[in-house]
Amino acid sequence: MYINVNKKWQPILDGAMIVFGCFIMGFAFSTFFEPNNISTGGFSGIAMMINSLLHKAGVKFINSSIIYLVMNLILYLIAVKSLGRRFAITALLGIGAFSGAMQIFALIPKFANFDLIISALFGGVTLGFGVGLVVRFGGSTGGSDMIACMVRKKHPKAHVGRIVVLIDIFVVAMTLVVYKNGVELLPYTIIALAINSFMVDYVIDGYKQAKAYTIITTKPKEVSQGIKDTLYRSCTMSNVKGMYDDSDKTCLVCLIGKYQVGTMKQIIIEIDPKAFVYAVPVHEIIGEWRTDSQIRAIHHNGKNEQLTKNGFFSKFRLRKKKNDLQDEKVEVVLDENLTVTQDLQEVAEIQVEIQEKEEVAEKKPAKRKKVESLKTEENAQQTTKKTRAKKNDEKK
Repeated sequence: MYINVNKKWQPILDGAMIVFGCFIMGFAFSTFFEPNNISTGGFSGIAMMINSLLHKAGVKFINSSIIYLVMNLILYLIAVKSLGRRFAITALLGIGAFSGAMQIFALIPKFANFDLIISALFGGVTLGFGVGLVVRFGGSTGGSDMIACMVRKKHPKAHVGRIVVLIDIFVVAMTLVVYKNGVELLPYTIIALAINSFMVDYVIDGYKQAKAYTIITTKPKEVSQGIKDTLYRSCTMSNVKGMYDDSDKTCLVCLIGKYQVGTMKQIIIEIDPKAFVYAVPVHEIIGEWRTDSQIRAIHHNGKNEQLTKNGFFSKFRLRKKKNDLQDEKVEVVLDENLTVTQDLQEVAEIQVEIQEKEEVAEKKPAKRKKVESLKTEENAQQTTKKTRAKKNDEKK
């Protein structure tokens, strides 16, 4: 699950996102690929070629969407026993939605005729985004996916990805025979498929790009504390043994944002120059993860708290420095669910007012104590005078 909703609504959300992704795919197919005979691979590419051959034979009442639907339904009936229940349902939904989207966008008059390079670039991005949405929410548009599942059931060691790639290569190779300008179209087809593959991976893997640092060090507490204080990140620690020098060391694993890499290297070099470090890219993180904006907010809030403790706002009276603070912003966390962006100058003025009120409140009790002590002294003096006067009267 990639969007947190109530469990009873999750199937509806998944189905809606699968249909939405299929409509994006249908738009890309009918707008960018089919008018320029750029193959998309898979069953949609086969349907496009069959449609082209039928048009040459004078059969123009059948379009690619119908051919794609018939091919997939035949394969679906053959492979339904090989599919799991969920995959069977989502595959049927994807086949119907993609075929319907192809038909709808084929009937809409084209608002523009794009050249080959524009079609390859924008078509690859759009199609890849649609396919990524469908796959990310557990869907399928049939075709080569179902063939791969059938082969996998009979041959468990077979790789689904390789089967899909082989089918795409076969379909692309067939375009060289079917289309007269197939050789000219080949570079654009390769560009479109490459961009499509990149977009699919990007959408499926997620946008949270980060770096996973593995640090072998003899100063784990100092390094982890430096990372925590500076980058506001935590580490996972495990004890390891270096076989080169047969010494006991500690392994720290830390995930950081891509904009924190330079600071991370500086921290490690300053604390433990002899540490052994390597990093790998991380494309998806599931669980609690602070984004760069959240880290900046924590940094600003921590900085402001420190300045307040040191009396910075009261000493320098930031009201006098408005010009230096006009363009600077800070994120102020009001509560767990609400964060606002405010001018640092306004925040500083509020801090000054709060501190002045606190100082006044502290001074008031002190003044009261002085007044009370003075009154007490006066009363004591008066009592002493009365006592002395009484004693003198008694003596007389």
